[in-house]
Amino acid sequence: MDLVSCRVAYKALSAKIFKQSWARIPGQNYYDNIRGNPLYSGEALKEAIQEIVADRLTMKEKATLLQGNVKPSDAPLASREDPDCKT
Repeated sequence: MDLVSCRVAYKALSAKIFKQSWARIPGQNYYDNIRGNPLYSGEALKEAIQEIVADRLTMKEKATLLQGNVKPSDAPLASREDPDCKT
C-alpha cells in the first residue's frame, strides 16, 4: 500500500470509527476517558479494517478465499503459512 492509498484509507477509517455526536459536551472525551469509556467502537474498527483488507485483495486472493468458502471481508489479517509474517 503506497502512502497516498494509506492516507485515503485512514481518512475513511477514522471517519467511520470516530463519529462524533452533535450533542457532545465540551470536555466529554476527558470524562469518558476517566470513566473508562472507549473513544470508538471496537466493532466499527473491525468492520472498517475488514473493508480495507477486502478492497486491497487481488483477484487471485479473492478466488482462493472463495474456494475455501471464506468471504473476502472475513479474510485473515495474517498469513499462517508465511514465516516472515508476525502476528
